[in-house]
Amino acid sequence: MPPARTLSVYDTQSGRASTWAPPGPIGVTSQSAVGAGVFLRCAWDRRLVQPVGLAVTCLVVHENALVSVDAVTSEEDGAVVVRIPLADLPGADDGGSWTVLPDIAVAESVHDDPVEAPLDTVVIVEGASSRVVGPESSTARRGSAGTHSVDGVAWAVEISVLWAVPFDGATAATYSRPEVVLVTATGPGPVPPGARVVLTVDRRVTGELTVVSAAADDGKPVAIAPQWEVDDDLGILGLTLTEPIPAGRSVRVTVEGSEPVPADPEEAARLAANVRITSGSTRPELQLGSGRDDHSIII
Repeated sequence: MPPARTLSVYDTQSGRASTWAPPGPIGVTSQSAVGAGVFLRCAWDRRLVQPVGLAVTCLVVHENALVSVDAVTSEEDGAVVVRIPLADLPGADDGGSWTVLPDIAVAESVHDDPVEAPLDTVVIVEGASSRVVGPESSTARRGSAGTHSVDGVAWAVEISVLWAVPFDGATAATYSRPEVVLVTATGPGPVPPGARVVLTVDRRVTGELTVVSAAADDGKPVAIAPQWEVDDDLGILGLTLTEPIPAGRSVRVTVEGSEPVPADPEEAARLAANVRITSGSTRPELQLGSGRDDHSIII
């Protein structure tokens, strides 16, 4: 079974980021037949998952076969709860091992909106003897994957891009490349040194990108560490921050291209230009997605 996936969620109550276990594959094992009245109970914070109806379908893997099983849903104490009747699983009369995947998706806002005191994700086998085992347990009936506090202050950014359109003489076409990149720290904490803004372009059109200037929103110069890399026709300019960007403040970076790399005039396809933020050498679990930190353009 794949390893448990986690997401970073900013907790407004503690002022810190927490790791949260979203819906994913769940392992269940029984040493004997599973009778009626035994359920796999899964609960997720309803603010962090997509709304669900009265029932959901769960995919079940058993002995390399894939089947679907219906489950009942409810809302209890701020959580979306899914109860899967284990007697309905294939081979339940003989016991065995199953991987269960409830059809529940993470909420689109999970990367954007802070949450006050996110609830633990809990997975429990109800109504069973100790011979039926849930995840993260080998002898007991319970298994849970919850949140735990991450020591450090979470951060996020919004990126705005002004695109330049140099003429591509090889194909008599135009191509957009980033010219000005505005990085705004949206909090709750500052963007730490070591975070990296990555600009990706088709170097056959833009040539090598270099930094013209980098300044804070008060006009003061900002030191950044640029690095140009080449991967076939792709040019990658990494801009590593050497000082923090306080929450609510911005850094504006202007770049320019150079002589383009000669290309075959028959090659009209161009690689999309992209600007995004990465955690770089900082701790990735403290970076929160804003939904506005990754921009691409294809012409």
